Amino acid sequence: MKITFILMFAVILQTYASDVYSQKTYLTINATNSKITDVFDEIEQQSEFYFLYNEKLIDTDRLVTIEVKDQKIEDILDQLFAGREMKYTITDRKIIVAPSYLSENQQYGSVSGKVVEANGQPLPGVTVSIKGTGKGTVTDSEGKYFLANIPDNATLIFSFIGMRSQEVEVAGKTIVSVTMIEDAIELEETVAIGYGTLKKSDLTGSVASVRSNDIQTTKVLSPDQALSGRIAGVQVNQQSSSPGGGVSITIRGGNSVNGDNGPLYVIDGFPVTSNNETRSAGSSGYVSPNSLSSINPNDIESIEVLKDASATAIYGARGANGVILITTKKGKSGAQKLTFDAYYGVQEITNKLDVMNAEEFAIYANEAAQYNGVANYFSNPSALGKGTDWQDLIYTIAPIQNYQLGVSGGQGKSTYYVSGNYYNQDGIIKNSGYERYSLRTNVESELSDRIRIGVNLTASHSVNDQMVTEEGNGGATGVVRAALYYHPYIDVYNEDGTYTLMPENTEESLGSTYQVDNPVSLLNETTNKITGNRLLSNVYAQIDIFKGLTFRTSLGADVEEQLYEAYYSRETRTGMYLDGVATTSNKHYLSYLTENTLNYSRDINGGHHLNALVGFTRQKENVNSQYMYNSNFLDDELENNGIGNGTRDGGPTVSAAESQWQLSSWLGRLNYKYKDKYLVTMSLRADGSSRMGKNNRWGYFPSGALAWNVHNEEFLKSAEPIQYLKLRVSYGLTGNTNIGSYHSLAALSTNSYSFNDTKVTGYYLGSLPNGDLKWESTAQFDAGFDIGLFDGRLNLTADYYEKNTSDLLLEVTLPSSSGFSSALKNTGKVRNRGVELALGATILKAPFTWDTQINGSMNKNKVMDLGDSEPFFAGVDNVSTYVDEGHALGEFYGYKVDGIFKSQAEVDASVQSSAVPGDVRFVNVNEDEAIDSNDRTWIGNPYPDFIFGWNNTFSYKNFSLTAFVMGTVGNDVFNITDARRTSVSGPVDLNMSYERYKNRWSEDNPNGTQPRAGWTTGLTPIGLNIEDGSYVRLKTLQLGYNIPVKKMSVLKSAYVYVSGQNLLTITGYSGYNPDVNSVSSSNLVQGVDMGAYPLAKTYLFGVKVEF
Repeated sequence: MKITFILMFAVILQTYASDVYSQKTYLTINATNSKITDVFDEIEQQSEFYFLYNEKLIDTDRLVTIEVKDQKIEDILDQLFAGREMKYTITDRKIIVAPSYLSENQQYGSVSGKVVEANGQPLPGVTVSIKGTGKGTVTDSEGKYFLANIPDNATLIFSFIGMRSQEVEVAGKTIVSVTMIEDAIELEETVAIGYGTLKKSDLTGSVASVRSNDIQTTKVLSPDQALSGRIAGVQVNQQSSSPGGGVSITIRGGNSVNGDNGPLYVIDGFPVTSNNETRSAGSSGYVSPNSLSSINPNDIESIEVLKDASATAIYGARGANGVILITTKKGKSGAQKLTFDAYYGVQEITNKLDVMNAEEFAIYANEAAQYNGVANYFSNPSALGKGTDWQDLIYTIAPIQNYQLGVSGGQGKSTYYVSGNYYNQDGIIKNSGYERYSLRTNVESELSDRIRIGVNLTASHSVNDQMVTEEGNGGATGVVRAALYYHPYIDVYNEDGTYTLMPENTEESLGSTYQVDNPVSLLNETTNKITGNRLLSNVYAQIDIFKGLTFRTSLGADVEEQLYEAYYSRETRTGMYLDGVATTSNKHYLSYLTENTLNYSRDINGGHHLNALVGFTRQKENVNSQYMYNSNFLDDELENNGIGNGTRDGGPTVSAAESQWQLSSWLGRLNYKYKDKYLVTMSLRADGSSRMGKNNRWGYFPSGALAWNVHNEEFLKSAEPIQYLKLRVSYGLTGNTNIGSYHSLAALSTNSYSFNDTKVTGYYLGSLPNGDLKWESTAQFDAGFDIGLFDGRLNLTADYYEKNTSDLLLEVTLPSSSGFSSALKNTGKVRNRGVELALGATILKAPFTWDTQINGSMNKNKVMDLGDSEPFFAGVDNVSTYVDEGHALGEFYGYKVDGIFKSQAEVDASVQSSAVPGDVRFVNVNEDEAIDSNDRTWIGNPYPDFIFGWNNTFSYKNFSLTAFVMGTVGNDVFNITDARRTSVSGPVDLNMSYERYKNRWSEDNPNGTQPRAGWTTGLTPIGLNIEDGSYVRLKTLQLGYNIPVKKMSVLKSAYVYVSGQNLLTITGYSGYNPDVNSVSSSNLVQGVDMGAYPLAKTYLFGVKVEF
């Protein structure tokens, strides 16, 4: 890491240079009959100058001819505007261009005010003109303006490139301040595209963005959570709602069966592994913590999502699942800014589940006893009262807090951004929580006119106190399911102060056998903690070889260490039989990357523009892990610190592992445009991966795209309503290399046997090699359009796509003579096809503004061909889903339900001869004489028919209100939490939902919709537990106020707000949260709720100030 700190030191030294940039910068411009805006672009490319102007007040199509060599910027601008009624103002690197009839700022005025962005930051360069006159002014560096001699009935027009123009009536006021709102489609906005940036107007692919304001409005722990509901075609599922819980994201559907389906994340140019299971040292059960939780969302400037092949093919073998580019904040030239951002709030569970209380449980149990022909279990149910509410004992009101201090700015030829953050979230389940300290440093400096260097660095330390929720280690039920299952008539403690246990403390006559941990003992007597440290750093140098040709080289590293500690004391069921159980594991993760690229950009006479990129990258990842398990301790005092003291039979289990992979890549991209009308993009990447078979190490991934800016055609310029219209089409190939590092190689396994009364361990061949193993390939077609209407007040983006993934990695059956049952092979095809829409509109304008953005998407996933593989079961316990041609990956497969038997006559007419009235009636799919495994069929689909998000921003004067709604339609959830209640051995082993109690079938209620008391089944899964997971959620509601700040005050801006998260969810799902996937991120196990950590409702108060 020495080079990192050497470069940082050099860059910081440059920060204190104070030369005036415009006086030391000399430019060479050679343009013939070029648009004046093209000359502006050329100046920006050769220097750090940037132009601010109003397109409506400047003739942007004016053709100019200029030829200068080594001239100062003032001399060049004087030539450009000679004989024109134009003026310019240079402030450091900022050049404001305006008509000369606009007045200079006055020291006095009858009307003054301040113009700010939506986040409260002052906005310089805004044109403030008086409607119907030629008078006006431009805001200064603090966003302030002054105008004199203004009629009381005048109307002011505020306009700025990239912002929506606003008209405000003076109405006799002496102070008129406004908040500018960004255009929904901003043509000159620059977006990241992978190994570079492009103006949005030059994009040919499908790229969507989420900006800093939207990220900060949704108070989230990690950047991936901020995408939920924000972008069409992006589905975000919360694997666990615990603090630091994992998130799974799919873009335009899942492609792979055995490979990872998550997108590639690229943070400031560094591709990072985001698979939660890969990076985690341990977990509370099925769900691993979020690998991106170490990245502070407050440091993010923008997130770009690359969706089609034209955008993702530049990442080749890792682009099939989409690419998410995360760009962090950087300093800007000018005065130093000090910002402080903080919020504090409380959380509570969104909804408790209704379960039977003690009296209801006793009534239910006695009714079950009657069906079983035994005596009542409880003599006087009413005497039991409500009993113990186990949910009240595990859930709590929990605080959440976040504090960030940042400083940014630039002096001379250097810019810097430094921030420190502290985040602490207690969980709504007691004794759970997440705490993080993070530091971000982005520094860039120009060493000379041709050389620029910089460093991006983030460091974090985190502690994640996980509570055993989803299926726990050591067979623990998990605290969520335990609270729902535990009998309500049982107290927390025995008379001797020890914890009660089921079934030991149940009524003997119940005959209960299902083992459930005491929920309170799980809270108090278990440790489940991950401590992590992470450093992600990237240093780079950029050299301008000659005009238009730039060389960039970078070296980066991602270093992470995690320590996982789990301990079950002898007060828990898991620990009581083994006198304490301890697990300690650690994982050391190192990934380093080197990249070298050449970029050439040139304008050619006649309206041609060419941009070419070539490069070479190499990335290597190494993971080391160690694991130790022990039990039988003298006491519980030392917990994991005494793991070596256990006296387990055979000694502790100790293991270690190491894995590594590397990827070498050549890449190229060509962007061409003609007169800002016709756009062409072509790219090619060649990847060589150590994960693939020796005969297929290299893969080649081309793409091409065409776009037409129709609005720049003469025939459309007179179409008044149309501001912007672009047609796009693309096609390309991408790959998926996210499989195990050694699947192509022969693997050795160990086995032990006795030889001469001595235990001997030997190796044997565990799997066959496959030298032909290669990546899954995805061919994607995309066609779309972008249109802006009514001066930017209405904007629509629409896309149709089809993704066909071939060479799936599937297990194929081998002949028994081979000695192996199966092997991994490239075979089979999956298709994803869908439509995406994104609509933005300004419904009302100043003084009261209402902006809305709506996005929605539909995707259909289908297995087209299994090739040499046979249909197979997968999912929970390897039985809940079935993969076959013609169906989606991960569709639920089980027994279809046809209501409840209401009478003995209905039972007699069925093939369920052992059933009684009140039992569940199953569909006899194959119409034979029995209900058995041959009657299983598809009973649900976890993938939604439609996902959507709807964001509304209202503003009036200094007030702003944001409301964000999101949801899904048509997806199913496998409620295993409820299913386990009816798949146990005893009729009243577990507590039931109140719905099951209230609407159960009985002789007195023959039309009951729920099974009779005590009904159980050994069949799984059944349609009764597949529920509609559609929902609509008020995700965010925030009310803010920009506090007026006095002129010349040290305080530049102040913003206060109150915010609510997850305030309302409308759904028919009977569990805690329909947006759940608590078992795995695999395509084969989606939409499963196995005691998932519940969603929290959050109330916050926050403040953001700038000095």
